[in-house]
Amino acid sequence: MHHLNFYNCTNSNHQWCDLTNYLPFPNHIKGNEKIVLDIKLNQMSPNHCFGSKIFFLFSFILESTARHMVLPTEVGFTAHLIHRDSPLSPFYNHSITDTARIEATVHRSRSRLNYLYNHKMFSTDALDSGVSLSPTLVHEGGEYLMSFFIGNPPSRVVGFADTSNGLIWVQCSDCRSHCEAEKGHTKFSSSKSSTYEKEPCGSNFCNSLTGFQTCNSSDKWCKYKLEYEDNSVTTGILSSDSFSFDTSDGKLVDVGYLNFGCSDAPLAGGLQSYMGSVGLNQTPLSLISQLGVKKFSYCLVPFNLGSASKMYFGSLPVTSGGQTPLLYPNLDAYYVKVVGVSLGKDELYLDGVSDVFDVGDGWIVDSGMTYSSLETDAFDGLIDKLVAFPGLPKRKDDPRNRFEVCFAGNGDDLESLPVVTVHFDGADLVLSLESTFVKMEDDGVVCLALLRSGSPISVLGNFQLQNYYVGYDLEAQLISFAPVDCAES
Repeated sequence: MHHLNFYNCTNSNHQWCDLTNYLPFPNHIKGNEKIVLDIKLNQMSPNHCFGSKIFFLFSFILESTARHMVLPTEVGFTAHLIHRDSPLSPFYNHSITDTARIEATVHRSRSRLNYLYNHKMFSTDALDSGVSLSPTLVHEGGEYLMSFFIGNPPSRVVGFADTSNGLIWVQCSDCRSHCEAEKGHTKFSSSKSSTYEKEPCGSNFCNSLTGFQTCNSSDKWCKYKLEYEDNSVTTGILSSDSFSFDTSDGKLVDVGYLNFGCSDAPLAGGLQSYMGSVGLNQTPLSLISQLGVKKFSYCLVPFNLGSASKMYFGSLPVTSGGQTPLLYPNLDAYYVKVVGVSLGKDELYLDGVSDVFDVGDGWIVDSGMTYSSLETDAFDGLIDKLVAFPGLPKRKDDPRNRFEVCFAGNGDDLESLPVVTVHFDGADLVLSLESTFVKMEDDGVVCLALLRSGSPISVLGNFQLQNYYVGYDLEAQLISFAPVDCAES
């Protein structure tokens, strides 16, 4: 039996009543939801309190048809984002140099690019019909860890924030007495949460796992299998539990029950560090869709500061600044139209800059990729213009072939390098020198922090979005860019 817990008539004179309706229900009760009410009724007697309980129970029955909570627009909360190479990250390796970290980031960016190209290819027919195709593979890693809480009592977990995928999933453990910490964080122990439930096969939520749901006739619970680029896999059960996030004043806000993947099999191969994922696209099981929020934004501090970045939801997102429309809103990644790139004061519209997948205009804005990647024609046009720019330091090859264009020096003469501006349809993204060039101090070079995609795809990575509010207005289908000091925001 599931109980209804009330805090009632809390003062000694019973002059007022503080009711909290805390209602966990199992998944077999259709259309359930945990709803938290905190209501003070002035000048009420204990008998009135009892009557109010009946009233609120009746109200709950009427209002519990929605499985997921839709947050009121005035509710705002934040999620802390930690770059995986930050000293705050559980993956931080004190023994390697900054240059080695950059090299690893280049490798991950290329891997991410390969994933986006191979597993988010859409035919012209799919784009024209507005069909959303879910990928069968999930990329091996991400760049920003998002911190949040699952369960009752709440347990802090982390997953990589991913704007190009939908499923929320975490590493789980069914231990009952002690869970081993993994690199500074504990796996979610479902057995310790009083509100954890498994999702049955055949439910609408299970059927939303297009591409990697593995239910068969003998399965009771909704199973999934995530396959990775190196053929390693993890499996789990689609589940639901209470989710909580930090508010701006350091408290927790309970956002209700959400579906998520509870991964019960360890990752194999080189993917051990992938703790989980927080899908942020517009597909049904993403965090955005389940919460019903129409706006979110993030503000990324420079990687070398070692402080946490933030993602904002509800009433807190900043969606001001230059705005550009989203293309193909039904697809599971965020596309924007780029009409050109300029260097310094020269306007330059590059061949190939607006091509993606050879079917239309757009670049992908992707939180899981660090260094932006340009389609070959656009990349070559930009390089030709850059190396001809007057007053630059002497060009020097990258001794480890990480970047294609580098200059001799330690970065002291960055001011002589031109400002790069990405021109969207309706907005400009002016890149600072720190988000355009990267110092490879061990090798005495400063390199252009852009990659050649080697494919018909261009991606706007998060290195170029440092110190910007990147806002997503899903109701208006716009993305905005507003410059700001994210460390002070």
